[in-house]
Amino acid sequence: MWNALTLAVGNKYTTPIDWEGDVEKWETIREGFNPNDMQKDLSLQVVEAPAYLGDIKPEFDTDIMKCIETLMKQLAIYYKYHGIDILPPFRDLDKLNLGIVTDNQFQRALIRPTGLTDEMVSIIGSHYTVPDKPGFFNYLNFYNDIHARIKTLETDHTGRPPIPYGYWPPEIPKSSEILEVFDKLRRIVFLRGIRTSEFFKDYDKLRSGLITESQVSKEYCATKRGLYLTCGKEGILTEQDIQTLLKCFGTGDGKVRYRDFCDVMAHAYNVPHLEKYPTAEVCRPPRGTLFQLGENLTDKEEKRLAQVLKELSQQVEKRQLLVTPFFKDFDKKVTYRRLLTRSQFERGLDYLGLSVLPTDFNLLCRKFEDPTTGDVNYVAFSQAIDKEYTGFTADSFEPETPVEEQTPLKLEEQQLGFLPQRKTNDSTVNVDELLARMRHHVLVNRVRTVDFIEDFDTLHSGRIPIPIFRRTLNMIGFSPELNDAQFRALVQCYEDPKMPGHVIWTNFTKDIDSVFTIPELEKKPNVKVPPLETYQLPKVGTVDADILDPPERAQFKSLVCRLKERINHRHLETYPVFRDFDRYNNNHVFRAQFRRCLTMLNLPATEEEMALLEKVYCDELGFDFVRFLEEVDPHEKPEKIKPVKIGDHMKDFDKLNSGRISKSNFRRALDLDGFELQSSEMEILEKAYESCKMPDYIDYKLFIAEIESIFTLDHLEKFPRAEVTQYKPPPDWTLNTLTTEEITAYQQALARLAERVNTS
Repeated sequence: MWNALTLAVGNKYTTPIDWEGDVEKWETIREGFNPNDMQKDLSLQVVEAPAYLGDIKPEFDTDIMKCIETLMKQLAIYYKYHGIDILPPFRDLDKLNLGIVTDNQFQRALIRPTGLTDEMVSIIGSHYTVPDKPGFFNYLNFYNDIHARIKTLETDHTGRPPIPYGYWPPEIPKSSEILEVFDKLRRIVFLRGIRTSEFFKDYDKLRSGLITESQVSKEYCATKRGLYLTCGKEGILTEQDIQTLLKCFGTGDGKVRYRDFCDVMAHAYNVPHLEKYPTAEVCRPPRGTLFQLGENLTDKEEKRLAQVLKELSQQVEKRQLLVTPFFKDFDKKVTYRRLLTRSQFERGLDYLGLSVLPTDFNLLCRKFEDPTTGDVNYVAFSQAIDKEYTGFTADSFEPETPVEEQTPLKLEEQQLGFLPQRKTNDSTVNVDELLARMRHHVLVNRVRTVDFIEDFDTLHSGRIPIPIFRRTLNMIGFSPELNDAQFRALVQCYEDPKMPGHVIWTNFTKDIDSVFTIPELEKKPNVKVPPLETYQLPKVGTVDADILDPPERAQFKSLVCRLKERINHRHLETYPVFRDFDRYNNNHVFRAQFRRCLTMLNLPATEEEMALLEKVYCDELGFDFVRFLEEVDPHEKPEKIKPVKIGDHMKDFDKLNSGRISKSNFRRALDLDGFELQSSEMEILEKAYESCKMPDYIDYKLFIAEIESIFTLDHLEKFPRAEVTQYKPPPDWTLNTLTTEEITAYQQALARLAERVNTS
């Protein structure tokens, strides 16, 4: 009892208490302390009486108050970032524990950041002077003001909504204290992938999910060390936070349900046993919620910063700079942290040729500063000045206006974190266009949809449930292009009217597989099958130049002609320039890369002309430079000479393998081989290889051996010492025949050329 009372009173009341005269303090202590309740920790029942802080000197000068407010805010940010407790130095100098110190003691005890002068300290101290005691300052008021501002900084997340929990045990009530503790941990556990259960399993030998409080306290020391080593300063828990966790997950008999704690941390933004609930929607944090930047700037600083970023963005766009690779070269020493020191950030700006003033550079560092390490987030900076670069995405944090009242969730859904599915307008879905895209996918990838669906129809009834239908579509490869609205439109089109909740999959496969052939074509001999090219569609976002407006079409044609003439005149190699930027080998580049390629090739084009080219040649993958080069730099593709293996068709006419075929079959075989000889040429070959025994037949084997002698000699295994020479067709000029006069003129011309060469 006495120890509890002494702990409740603390060090602030060192003199004996007059219980009869100081009834108010006794009521305050008795209200929070219950000596009969021995199940609770006595330290958790402490109610501290407010300290006597005295009066604060009022300030009538508004300029001084603004100066004091600015200094206090900067001190709070500095103390919060470095984790400094400013109270112990003052208490060491306050021997009588009165809450006041002298002017010199205040100057000595105040922990000063860099740049805080004596004049600034005097201004702060003048606000906390004791009215009755000149030369004394009330440091407790100063400490409470700093502490209140630090609390405000921790809880002030303007524009950032609270992140919902994906899972919470239904038997554990939610309170503001426990949620505040979990907010410190779940973000770190989610980002770093910490497995909290590994810290507790060794103490639970029976795997009952319970351990004693002493084991929890010891293990939490290890947990704190592990979190600090893994997460740095973000994963530190105070003793009060640990006591709050023990109070929340305690069973009342000295044990703690650590498994519930680990489930909450392991499923911070997830649902346990998600494989049992395939249609559950997980409460994921909005994109950008876990992303943090530096401090908030004033309105004047924000305007100046916006102007600086606009100027830098204009320079980047004008010079077609790639900002991120210059900064990324500094971020390869340890890991890809997306952070740079201030000196590295300054060097990167210097390499890019982006010069800023020192004051503007400090604004950039403060805006894009990481709150934990103090380094500069160059990815966020690159995205701010480079319109074509996306380093991260963030959802809108503006509160949405309620459209309609949602039905309350079921108890199971509340426990598992399910969210009701939002309804979208299905009337905007074009089913014919959707089926055409599906046929294109099936045709290009040669997919038979029946093979993916028929295994789920065990009764061969021709219908399957809607969830199974959705799964088969994902297996075929229609996801993620197929969104929920399009899927519901498909279900409405193929839903079984006799059995709700099922889809007639046979009708769907007939419509999709019709891209290959028409069903029961043998019963319709007069039906004309359309060619496969009719089902092939261009990529999403492709625009045909023929559907442009007449002015745009004329401008496009003149631009293409001008680029083609310039490429032909300068003999430019255009394809290698674009190919170097095609990292994914899909014949596409980004828009910024396309403009950079035009600059490298010195092909001038205005901003309007570039936008017109992007409008015609851009699709969902980017800029299709292959189609563009086919227009401005066409190349004749050399005809591929296919090797012809003669003799196969001739052997088909020689059923007895006698080595002879008729002359008519010989001509027919040469036509099948694709020689396209004239009748006179055929007669020459027939006369040369005519059979001696049978004049109407041809010894085709002799003909084949003569033709194939260009590759090798026949029966070479019998002549191991024979020298085989590679066949080379004679040059075309050797086939020319000259008259006697032409030969004389030719020799005289060669002699004059030889004399000229010898004299030079």
